[in-house]
Amino acid sequence: MWKTVGFILLFCAVVYADDEKSDCEQDRERRLNATDVGPLHLVPECEENGDYAALQCYAHGWCVCYRRNGDPINSASSKTKACKCIREKDDANVKGLIGNYIPQCETDGTYSSTQCHGSTGYCWCVDEEGIQTKEPVGPGKHLEC
Repeated sequence: MWKTVGFILLFCAVVYADDEKSDCEQDRERRLNATDVGPLHLVPECEENGDYAALQCYAHGWCVCYRRNGDPINSASSKTKACKCIREKDDANVKGLIGNYIPQCETDGTYSSTQCHGSTGYCWCVDEEGIQTKEPVGPGKHLEC
């Protein structure tokens, strides 16, 4: 009888521990243990909070940007090297709010050096990570980034 009780407790502990893992962590574990892998096999990277990391790269060097829930935002490319801007732009577009700021991104996923708010007309300079480097200027004013 004690063996049966012990087995049930062990089974419950394993099931409970698996439920604690995020979708990304479960997906990662499943893909790491997969035996039928091909050239486009991607093992996802996860954030500390369990979300999918924005930048996901295949073994051959092509990368793609992902939403936090694991859905891809763009197509895989050898040019993609960052996803912070692409994910922020995707988040802004998904919200669908009129007048909200939508970042401008380069094809490699970095921030365009000049950022402008479409509704207000204000523009400012940023680095590749999106950190503001110059004060905003109003509509019609020249800005050199």
